[in-house]
Order: sequence, then C-alpha cells, then structure tokens
Amino acid sequence: YTEIRQQLAQIAANLEAMNRMAQTVNLRTFNENEMDELHNKNLRLGNQLMTRFNDFKANLPAENDYSLEARMKRTLFYGLHQTFINLWHKNELFLQNYETKVKKNLRLHTKITSEQEIELL
Repeated sequence: YTEIRQQLAQIAANLEAMNRMAQTVNLRTFNENEMDELHNKNLRLGNQLMTRFNDFKANLPAENDYSLEARMKRTLFYGLHQTFINLWHKNELFLQNYETKVKKNLRLHTKITSEQEIELL
C-alpha cells in the first residue's frame, strides 16, 4: 500500500506540473515534449495502479468476514481506490480542458493567418 500511495502522489505531482505548464503566460517557455512526457508517465502509473487494484481486490477478504483485519483491509483498499478514481477524474478533466484550449488557440491562429493572407492579396 505504501507504493500505491507513492504512485498516487506522483500522479498528483505530475498533474500539478501540467497545470502550471498549461497556465504559462509566455508560450516561448512552454515545452510540449515535457507535457507529453508527464502525461505518458501518468498513463503508465495509472495502468500499474489499475493492475495492482485488480490484484488486491481479488485477494480481499470476503464481505461476510467481519474480523478487524478484514474490515481494515477492505477500508484501506476502497479508500485508496476511491482516491485513485478521484485523482484520475481530475487528470481526465485537465486533459479535456487543455485540449479545448489548444483547439481554441489553433482556430484563433488559423483565423489570424487567414486574415493576414487576405490583406496581402
């Protein structure tokens, strides 16, 4: 579970770094390769975590086991799993917003370029 917590923290840190990068005022300092690298790291970590969660879920004590240890294992598992789901939702929301922002900037750039070409004619 310690490794899962570390991986969740890494995804959160990568997401925070991508948020900072997406909000940069000076586009000359923006590094698209770094953004892609962070996104790919999050994907790899997310896939690793899903595999781990599936393995842990398969080995959870039965729901009708009310021993202290069984309840603790289930609580810990479901708590970490919910944290992952919430974090992954934030990641997906960021990616959707970022994609929308990039498309908007491309449309604006295309419009400006088209208007400049028309003026030159």
